[in-house]
Amino acid sequence: MQKGFCALKEWSDYWLLKLNIKKCNVLSFSYSNTIIKYKYSACVDNRIIDLEGCNKVRDLGVIVDSKLSFSDHITEKVIKAYSILGIIKRNFQHVDKVAFVLLYKAFVRSHLKYSNTVLSPYKQYLIEVVEKVQKRATKLVDYMSVNTYHIPTN
Repeated sequence: MQKGFCALKEWSDYWLLKLNIKKCNVLSFSYSNTIIKYKYSACVDNRIIDLEGCNKVRDLGVIVDSKLSFSDHITEKVIKAYSILGIIKRNFQHVDKVAFVLLYKAFVRSHLKYSNTVLSPYKQYLIEVVEKVQKRATKLVDYMSVNTYHIPTN
């Protein structure tokens, strides 16, 4: 792995794509609780700099952890969806069904659908956490609160 990282560093230097070593991290993946930590380093300006190890990292807006559970990512997206639902509730108190569906799709569902493959959880408690957002959304419109939590898609 160290050879591969050195080759990547040389390639990026050759093509004038400077790596910010301070932003580079090492993330090891394992299903067990014991993760073997390896030391990786880079040569910058004739100095050897060790890369910092981490348990989770954000890449393109997706939080990846060492166990690939994505629970931190799902939790963050659900919190963001709840905050946007609060804004909709506060600013659009008397909204009809069509307008609410447009608001929901544009502002709430877009956060829940970002990186859709990650937000397709296999653990029951994560599924329930995501579904609670939709249940809460149906309670915002007066005549929808007695219905099921399914938001119309058409």
